Amino acid sequence: MWEMAASLISGIAEWICWFASAFKVVFWSGAMPGFWFYLLLVVIFAVWLGSGFLAATLAELCGKSPGEAFMMGVLAPWIYPYTKAREWEIQPTEEEVAAAEAAAIREQYEEDEDDDEDEEIDGYCKRWFSDIPVDDDGERPGPFRMTLLDGNVLEISVIRDLRDDLMVAVNAQTGKTLRIKYDNIADFESYS
Repeated sequence: MWEMAASLISGIAEWICWFASAFKVVFWSGAMPGFWFYLLLVVIFAVWLGSGFLAATLAELCGKSPGEAFMMGVLAPWIYPYTKAREWEIQPTEEEVAAAEAAAIREQYEEDEDDDEDEEIDGYCKRWFSDIPVDDDGERPGPFRMTLLDGNVLEISVIRDLRDDLMVAVNAQTGKTLRIKYDNIADFESYS
């Protein structure tokens, strides 16, 4: 590969030297080309390099070597990128995979939500508490005030976990972790 890179670089250098010497001859002879000639040269150079950049971009999207593809795109302008675009299969990026997974989860959640709308929520349950927003740690930060069936009032600083029949919460006054059954909750409210 390094021999190919060296030959490509030397070929480009020879072409640039030839172009510079031809331009010098034209310049010293007094026959200066016009604006359109320079514009044509810029367009040809942009198309030539654009082929290499296109090949490198396609190679990177397909998980191939972009350096080798750039060299081949420069050596065979527009032919190499066109033929390889038909052969290579573009791999999805990590962001695209994550977005597709998130869309599938969101769709599943919306289907579950549609099913759940038909059911009446009788009392407090896991689904009722799952609507409380979570922080970066996956916990539901408070403060909350909870009244139990026996009349005790608890100040909750954070809800750590929701299980099928109970919640794990932290008492704001004592700092102790409490496991409270949903059936024992009489009233629940958030306050600031």
